[in-house]
Amino acid sequence: MESTPYTPPNTEIAPEESSRRAHGRWIARIGVALYTGPIWGMIGTVIGMVRAFSTLADSGDSAPEALANDISIALVSTMIGIIMGLVGALGSVNLCL
Repeated sequence: MESTPYTPPNTEIAPEESSRRAHGRWIARIGVALYTGPIWGMIGTVIGMVRAFSTLADSGDSAPEALANDISIALVSTMIGIIMGLVGALGSVNLCL
């Protein structure tokens, strides 16, 4: 029989390496959420404004009470997106220092 010089790689992971990988995956998920936060805020803004204009078109009048809820949804989602983007930007600055 011929023997080959190839030995398969060791696929076992040490417990501390497994813990580091799990921690890294958790940080990566938070990073993705912070990175995409402004996009989700913008989507919420568009949805809120579409609802506001739809309410305006359906009611036919420009009563502020009819539009206030939809506009507040748009503004709150914008605020959340901006905050998430700022937290992500500040976090990336701290990582670079």
